[in-house]
Amino acid sequence: MELTPLQERCFKERGESFRGEITQESGEIRLSLISDGGMKQLLSFIEPLSIDKLSEYARRYYCRDIDTGYDLSVAERGLLLRNINPHRDGMNFQYRPAIKDIFYTFAPLYIACYFSVEFLRNHNNIIEAFIFRDYDKDGREYLRFLKV
Repeated sequence: MELTPLQERCFKERGESFRGEITQESGEIRLSLISDGGMKQLLSFIEPLSIDKLSEYARRYYCRDIDTGYDLSVAERGLLLRNINPHRDGMNFQYRPAIKDIFYTFAPLYIACYFSVEFLRNHNNIIEAFIFRDYDKDGREYLRFLKV
């Protein structure tokens, strides 16, 4: 299932048979899927990945369009994204796995939103890049960070 954004924390399935929304209930973050007929399904985010599985994502990624990159390393509960340019470290967060190849983080309390990244694979199922999926209309979601 491929989800496309509708608005902050809301998505739709590309075939439009489902809408999705990220919710937090009783401290648990879940993806709610609502069918066109109104049926609702709640999916908990996946459990933390093993170090071996997280290591598949850990690398340096670079975007030529903005001449910056990120070092991704394995963290306690997911991946730590660190900008390689020290003066652009405002988005250094730990991202947790959500659904396959998508990781999310909540922003600090003074920013009322969340951020997510999606890893892109080639035809051989090898990770080749990641893109931000925050859809706050800043254009960042169009930048592709290629694995170095």
